[in-house]
Amino acid sequence: MNGPKKSIDINQVIEAETAYQEGRTLLNIRRFSAAVKPLQRAIELSPEEPEYLTLFAWALFKSNPEKANSYNRAQEVLLASRELNPSLYQTHLYLGYIYQQQGKERQAEKSFEMAVQANPDCTEALRELRLINLRREQASQSKGLLKKFIHKDD
Repeated sequence: MNGPKKSIDINQVIEAETAYQEGRTLLNIRRFSAAVKPLQRAIELSPEEPEYLTLFAWALFKSNPEKANSYNRAQEVLLASRELNPSLYQTHLYLGYIYQQQGKERQAEKSFEMAVQANPDCTEALRELRLINLRREQASQSKGLLKKFIHKDD
């Protein structure tokens, strides 16, 4: 036998999904602050649902991206979501954006790479990886030009 089955309250599942859909709709129209409350309700009702956690974290981050505590909290929630479902590409994508905001370029790049592994059609992550590579190339080219000018008189 597999032990006691956890009972599922269908009304709670429906309420969680309804709150999630409301939050997702608000995110889609860029009402980030308004999306936090329904998404928070969704994760209160269904805390093991990685999609709910991921969108809640993104709403939290986007509603106040300048505040370190909001992106630290968002990062914690995204890491928890990643533990529950490592193949959810949005989790990696949003972690990448948060790492960028924190100036953690290598971690951001790794997160964007993971997003592309989970979803090869993730245009946002592909774009960010191209920008990271472009900045890297420009930095190495400018260093090369600087060396040419420094050693020109040798």
